[in-house]
Amino acid sequence: MVTRTARHGSDDESGDADYGHLQLTALDGWRGFVAEMHTAPNLLPTAVWTGLAEDKRDYYDDDRIDHHSRLLVVQTPTIRQVIASGRRLVQLNRNAHSGRCGLMVSGPAGTGKTTALTQLGKTVEVIHRRRHPHAADDIPLVYITIAPAATPKMIAMEFARFFDLPISRRANITDIADAVCGVSRDARVTLVAVDELHNLNTRTRTRAGADASDTLKYFSERTPATCTYAGTSLERTGLLSGTRGEQIAGRFEHGPHRSVQPGPTMDRAHRRLGRQSATTPAPAWITARARPLPAQAHPRK
Repeated sequence: MVTRTARHGSDDESGDADYGHLQLTALDGWRGFVAEMHTAPNLLPTAVWTGLAEDKRDYYDDDRIDHHSRLLVVQTPTIRQVIASGRRLVQLNRNAHSGRCGLMVSGPAGTGKTTALTQLGKTVEVIHRRRHPHAADDIPLVYITIAPAATPKMIAMEFARFFDLPISRRANITDIADAVCGVSRDARVTLVAVDELHNLNTRTRTRAGADASDTLKYFSERTPATCTYAGTSLERTGLLSGTRGEQIAGRFEHGPHRSVQPGPTMDRAHRRLGRQSATTPAPAWITARARPLPAQAHPRK
């Protein structure tokens, strides 16, 4: 397991820090995401904290801010449902030769679709690592995002970039697809996660979107893995209409996503979670340095 800590006074403030661990669309970044462990910083007594030299106190506060910036994921009922559905599909597709089913997570913007997709991928990979502890070269999951106006070759290059494959600029899409599918089979890929799928809007970019959609279908048929898609309001993009859309809709489970905000449309489990979040006191390492502001410091509505 890898636990990252702040590097005081060097690369973090100069702008030369290595942000490779934030790139989930690259294999090294994804493995770092799976392996990282969040640990709360040690809470110093007030007397010790005030007695620190100014630079050491700044370093300590920077560590606390860095910890808070790594937002912890709340296991909402929706995220648990996505993980359960994805794991079930992986098991059902394990021995399928064709016609494998997939999962499609759709919903409004800002409702946690990417979070649910990455948590599903992380869960699948952790389980794979536990079951096969000596298969260090396995790559259970591939995660890519779809760029706006993506072409078939751009999508193929996203897969190749995840594996860090040396692809020549002169390589055509067939060469790239053969290389990606070969590595996927050798690395025992079991889940392919495709995010930002709404960028393949076949209503506004009919030919380009249709060709790119066919490319995803081609990869799903040649790779013995379960495909999971996520995007904003996919029902409005045209991906589920027409002959192609009917085939996609028939093979994919649809998981409309909702934000965890207490309201009249939320189910009982989400309401309970919202009440617990509102009434649970913050940990001591959050409130230890908090100071109440005077009344004039609060903005008036």
